[in-house]
Amino acid sequence: VLYWALGRLTGEVLIESGETPALLSWRVVCARGDGTLAEAPLAPAGGGWRGFSAAFDIPSAGCETQHLRLVNDGQDSFATADAWVSRLRIESR
Repeated sequence: VLYWALGRLTGEVLIESGETPALLSWRVVCARGDGTLAEAPLAPAGGGWRGFSAAFDIPSAGCETQHLRLVNDGQDSFATADAWVSRLRIESR
């Protein structure tokens, strides 16, 4: 597989106290298909602002466009929490 772009997703998150979803994360995915290029899990509540980072490689074929998604996987509850995101960036590496 040839890669045409190498990237990095970075940022900071503050999750306020409450019933924090345990599996909250940012994902960079291919727009077509189910290809996850990178996943950056977010730290649980408490402890103030925390950084996150994930490197990714975009293949030269089959992933012409990408999406950035904030996801919460695997929770069977209706728990809520407030999350603040700062300095969200996608850049070349």
